[in-house]
Amino acid sequence: MMKDNIEIILRKNGLKVTKPRVEIYKFLKSTYSHPTVEEIFSNVKQTIDKISYATVYNVLNDFIEKGLVKEVSTSEDAKRYDGHIEPHVHLICKVCGKIEDLYIDLSDVEKEIKETGFKVEDIALNVYGICKDCQSKAHHSIKSK
Repeated sequence: MMKDNIEIILRKNGLKVTKPRVEIYKFLKSTYSHPTVEEIFSNVKQTIDKISYATVYNVLNDFIEKGLVKEVSTSEDAKRYDGHIEPHVHLICKVCGKIEDLYIDLSDVEKEIKETGFKVEDIALNVYGICKDCQSKAHHSIKSK
């Protein structure tokens, strides 16, 4: 994502353009790993030497408040952050903690919910289970015993 586009997005959302905001947003839009604060900090520290954890937290809070980033909470993990805000499903592995995105049409789900009279503001769907890699490892460890 080009720096100019990020600056336009920040301004449109009433946020001052700062180097930490630009770098954090650029990183979150470039990854599908749903990074933790620590992972965001260590990535951005490569380009901004004097960044602090407090700055990263503040920027993330601003982004969440403006709807630019979503917070993903897993059952036992630290909070993770997603720069891809279009509706999608998170497949969360209970073994390794990996989060994968699944883009499917959620309009039927939203329609069903609205029919109950509930006013939908956002849909965050988390599905918990075991990823292919962890299933494969478990299968191999059982075989090798």
